[in-house]
Amino acid sequence: MEDKLDGRLVQDRYEVKSLLGNGSFGVIHEGFDRITRQPVALKFENSSGRHLQLSNERNVFKKMDQTGEFNLPLAVLLPN
Repeated sequence: MEDKLDGRLVQDRYEVKSLLGNGSFGVIHEGFDRITRQPVALKFENSSGRHLQLSNERNVFKKMDQTGEFNLPLAVLLPN
């Protein structure tokens, strides 16, 4: 099956690489941050899904990280 995200550039910053896993709430890809030059994990969910989770997950991480150490970007929702 062809991966539609592999090779894309997200937010002019993140290169999407190979698929790491998928489940009922989205897919996770290996990625590369062009600014920090570090490998990253990128999670995507279908923006037309019934139970969107990325924004909720980001809010939980922000509350857990009072120091700002994570510096998580905004959730990215991709159309089909």
